[in-house]
Amino acid sequence: QTIEIHATSTGSTSPCPHCGIASSRKHGWYRRSVQDLPIQQHKVVLKLQINRYRCDEGACPRRTFAESPTTLVGRYQRQTHQLCLAWVALGMALGGEAGSALGQHLSLPSSGDMLLRWVV
Repeated sequence: QTIEIHATSTGSTSPCPHCGIASSRKHGWYRRSVQDLPIQQHKVVLKLQINRYRCDEGACPRRTFAESPTTLVGRYQRQTHQLCLAWVALGMALGGEAGSALGQHLSLPSSGDMLLRWVV
């Protein structure tokens, strides 16, 4: 069973990643799915609504950009920082296959190869 948590940013502005000027001109939004740590043996998926903005700075080459929830998840990642840290701890403590077996019991499914990739 999967628990889905839908979240939307409440911010009205976001800084342009290229020039750093804050913009309040919304250009649209998109959904991003991110896996998080399990709750009571249930898989948790965060459905984030990410806002897109237009850069108001005329000299900036970026016309549009998306806000960045970097405290929760890195760029292009599909897992939260906390879930990645849990996988790293399993890989460091037990290695590949043993960490994978314990991860199944803790509702942190992964392959042994994936745990080793996170460690290296």
